Amino acid sequence: TAFLLSDPLAKKYGAVVFIACMRFETAKRKLQYLSFNDYYHCAQAIMGSWTYCCTGPEYYDTEMDREFLLELRELRILLDKEKEHKHLCCMRLKPKLLEKSYQELELNFRLYTRALVGLACNLHRGRELRSLFIDLLERCVEPLRLGCWPKT
Repeated sequence: TAFLLSDPLAKKYGAVVFIACMRFETAKRKLQYLSFNDYYHCAQAIMGSWTYCCTGPEYYDTEMDREFLLELRELRILLDKEKEHKHLCCMRLKPKLLEKSYQELELNFRLYTRALVGLACNLHRGRELRSLFIDLLERCVEPLRLGCWPKT
């Protein structure tokens, strides 16, 4: 309110500033179809879960929680425990998915898991973090689209 912005507008402005400060790649041709709301929701989720929640002069609002990003590398164990991971995920998702989507998930679980875990394990590298949106699109969204998953 110091700049006389409404709360919703200030949150949107904050998301734009965050995306710009973190230097996320958003200008790639493949990302053209994404709306501002798509970026806004992603920025809100990242700011809420991946940045430092501490306050003080040594922490900046736009600084990523490096310890968290380094801990994501430990997700590699899911690749070693694929059978158990698949069983738990499928058991949890079966009641929420259409039968066709569930069968497709079972069939391509390894592909989806490797894509997500590979992406997460490398987010501690600046270049990988900056290309998060394009990597999510190429490694996760496009394969799910090819699998005829619903958009919601």
